[in-house]
Amino acid sequence: MKKLNIGVLRHEFRSYHTSEILKKASAKGNVIKLDPKHICLFLRKGMDITLRQKDVTDLDILIPRVDSDYFDFGLWVVKQYEKLGVPCVNSSKTIEICQNKFLTSLALKKKRVPEPDCAIAASPTDMIKHIRKMQKPLVVKLLYGSLGLGTAKINDDQEAQDWLETLGELKQPVYIQEYVEKQNTDYRLFIVGDKVITGIKRIAKPGQWKTNLQYIENRESFKPSKELKEFGFKCKEAVKADVCAIDFAI
Repeated sequence: MKKLNIGVLRHEFRSYHTSEILKKASAKGNVIKLDPKHICLFLRKGMDITLRQKDVTDLDILIPRVDSDYFDFGLWVVKQYEKLGVPCVNSSKTIEICQNKFLTSLALKKKRVPEPDCAIAASPTDMIKHIRKMQKPLVVKLLYGSLGLGTAKINDDQEAQDWLETLGELKQPVYIQEYVEKQNTDYRLFIVGDKVITGIKRIAKPGQWKTNLQYIENRESFKPSKELKEFGFKCKEAVKADVCAIDFAI
């Protein structure tokens, strides 16, 4: 029986999450590490994809783990594999949606998933006019990124002014979100295909409002109810994901 050729698209393979994917994938087939830095895409008959002059079009599945440094190019690689008929988990469409916080919010709104109100503007000057009329606190975030980096709670107009001026210097779009008052706990569901694999409860450190991994004091598993599972699948459907993690507060 032919072993699967499993491509893993990533520039940096040393992280814990990526090394675990490589380990599990190796048990299922031949793992091919695809570094976007060394890939060349050819738009000609056959639509070749080469990695250091070696043809890598013969994949049975691609697992994209696109780094932010090579996000655009990595996304083009995924799109070309999709054109070649290679299943990608997740798809380029899902990656585009989930990498961008506003597109994620838009997708969830379309599915009527309850989430904090948000807004985006290219100009910090225009945004501050609206923020002055809004109830505080608010949350300001970088449009792209994860792990809670570039995220701040805004308690008054002066804090908003300071943050928006900084984002203006960086030529970054301004993304703001309603602050939801909750206890120092949130929850995460992990879904693969049509199954909820597990649920994790994350407890923040004292005085900390963020519950990203580096800000938590403890985490523990929990058994999600039928209603929470249905909520998770609704989110998964909204962003068209095959594999996803959904964060929520109760």
